Amino acid sequence: MSHNFMSPEFLDLSPEELIAKCREYRAEAERLAATTSSDMRRSYIHLVAQWSLLADDIQKQIRQAA
Repeated sequence: MSHNFMSPEFLDLSPEELIAKCREYRAEAERLAATTSSDMRRSYIHLVAQWSLLADDIQKQIRQAA
């Protein structure tokens, strides 16, 4: 997986695809948190939380629109 976040790539995704992409990035951050030094681990754990929050927020918007 590329570690480069590309926001234009997000513009072309459906909400469901966007949720999946956020969860993919979350999983990668989890993997990195588990395999990196303690200095970087805290940052990766923060990213895990943020990607989860974004995916959850998009899911809530989908439910509210339905």
